[in-house]
Amino acid sequence: RLIVRPLDAISTAARRVAAGATSFDVAPRGAAEMIGLASSLSEMTAQLRADEQRMKGQIDELERRAQKLREAQDRLVRSERLASVGRLAAGLAHEIGNPIAALLGLEDLLLEGGLDPNEQHDFLLRMRKETERINRILRDLLQFARPGEKQELTPARGDVAEAIADTAALIAPQKAMRDVTLELAVPEGLPPVALGAEQLVQLVLNLLLNSVDALDGGGRVRVSAERAPRGVRLIVEDNGPGVAATVRERLFEPFVTTKEIGKGTGLGLAVCRGLVEAVGGSISLDTAFRDGARFVVQLPAAT
Repeated sequence: RLIVRPLDAISTAARRVAAGATSFDVAPRGAAEMIGLASSLSEMTAQLRADEQRMKGQIDELERRAQKLREAQDRLVRSERLASVGRLAAGLAHEIGNPIAALLGLEDLLLEGGLDPNEQHDFLLRMRKETERINRILRDLLQFARPGEKQELTPARGDVAEAIADTAALIAPQKAMRDVTLELAVPEGLPPVALGAEQLVQLVLNLLLNSVDALDGGGRVRVSAERAPRGVRLIVEDNGPGVAATVRERLFEPFVTTKEIGKGTGLGLAVCRGLVEAVGGSISLDTAFRDGARFVVQLPAAT
């Protein structure tokens, strides 16, 4: 009566708490030691429940902050994407201007008349070719600029070889590429990586644009990819002046840039780093490379 029954009541109350009860309720009876034990357990249960509520509040606050950080990162990625679109659009002005001038000249000749059917057919074919050229350039640019649909429930899968080919087609019409030799070394059969197609194109495009800007008129840019133990290794290198030692340590920080004012946002490499590290990869500058600049990206394979 003094020990067994009070212990049984304490045990029953403990099981209720384990099942989800918010308080340790047991009638004070039995020996004074049993009453003291029940009181101590009741105070401990109340303290644990209070700590649990505080932890839940902290977890909820952390989740809200994490969501805000994800939204801020998405806005940063979109802003840098639009900045890249602006740079590409500015570089396309001359490339589109030439075929438009050719179209106007051919249209004038057709309007003047006096051409035989074969000449008219030839002129129309030339006009169609120039029109398709403009359409292809603008289509590639708009495809890159168009925001993608979020697929949060489906793990991202991207094809590195396809992303490199799409980026090369996107950057080829640029005026800055006229004196630049672009080399692609991408083997077949690379595994898909845990980065979406649009993010892959943005990653490769930022690295390519940086290399082309560093060449300042002429040189060589090489983009290669190879199978790595846990995914794919992507390498972008150029034979330009390289990266100054004074900025190497801060190269991937936001707003760090070696370009002139108005030629860059200083966010490109920071965005690249965010995209890569978000899926468990890494991006670094190969400081042992002496013939220019070489960026190495490790991308994990898609699960």
